Amino acid sequence: MKKITALIGIGHWGAVHLKYLIKLKNIEIKYIYFRKRYPIKLPQNLKNKVTNNLNAILNDKKIQYVHIVTPIKTHESLVNFADLKNKKILVEKPLIMTKAFEKKIDKSIKNKKFNLYVSYPYLFSKTLFFSKSIIDTKK
Repeated sequence: MKKITALIGIGHWGAVHLKYLIKLKNIEIKYIYFRKRYPIKLPQNLKNKVTNNLNAILNDKKIQYVHIVTPIKTHESLVNFADLKNKKILVEKPLIMTKAFEKKIDKSIKNKKFNLYVSYPYLFSKTLFFSKSIIDTKK
């Protein structure tokens, strides 16, 4: 059974997320949200998935997962909205920009109410591994 997913944001990092989502056999991309029409070149089979209607995505009960890959200032409101709609959420970093949101996240995590994950794309960066090896060897 495929996991029904929506990608919210299709700028630089959204395009990176899309590239990996396309490769996953157990994922069906139902929507790609962007405020404008056709922001990037998309494969023909995904062009009809683009929407600028965020409510349609978050109110769609078939959507189980949302990838929030938007400007940082939008993360808090999008996470709150997606959480209210019981979506599993992956957010491109950074997630928390306010103390109030940090407290809400902490409380939700303690109560095990959140299905929230944060992407950190540099975790597997070859450049950062190389830099770390230089630092570790004190060269």
